[in-house]
Amino acid sequence: MRQLVISLLFLIQFTSLFAQTHLDLNVTETQTLIQDNQSNQDFVILDVRTKSSFLTGHIDQAQNLDYYSSTFRSDLDQLDKNLAYLVYCQSGGRGSRTIGIMQELGFQQTYHLEGGMNAWNAANLDVVTNVYGLEAEELMMYPNPASTIVYFNETVDSFYAEVYSASGQLVKIAVLNMSTLDVSDLLPGLYFVKVKTATHEWTKRLIVSN
Repeated sequence: MRQLVISLLFLIQFTSLFAQTHLDLNVTETQTLIQDNQSNQDFVILDVRTKSSFLTGHIDQAQNLDYYSSTFRSDLDQLDKNLAYLVYCQSGGRGSRTIGIMQELGFQQTYHLEGGMNAWNAANLDVVTNVYGLEAEELMMYPNPASTIVYFNETVDSFYAEVYSASGQLVKIAVLNMSTLDVSDLLPGLYFVKVKTATHEWTKRLIVSN
């Protein structure tokens, strides 16, 4: 009997370690969630709209993964599944479907902004824009995935890059030498590379492989 009780307790504890939690939030609840996690590096805001929609206005600190990208599911699968994710799209449809995919992939804690950016904008809440990114879609970064060196198709000497983890943490700053970026010191995973010149700014997704 005692052995049975111990086994049941172990099973409950083991199951709770892998329990998935999810909440659908309205705008007010979402705003509170973001404010409560401003300094939490384990909290990620994920915008799953197209890049052009993202650049014209998104929630501050959000990272962009295009739901319509052919690599969307694999890009999601590269993210740390133990972090907490707030997901939104334009009106709620893509965000809701993204949550379903994330649950299939084993993400442990997810939140969804009901009504997406439409609801956020209707509440007259702040957004971040990046017009430089819209004006400079021609920047190419390759190979991607990469394990050692990343190359760019531009040769402007004043390039420098900021590399952010999937959770938005700045992990590397580098001046680009001959338009190349050394990523050999980064762990495998998904990153966002922000490349800047005096007049333009681009943000590119990068997968670092083994």
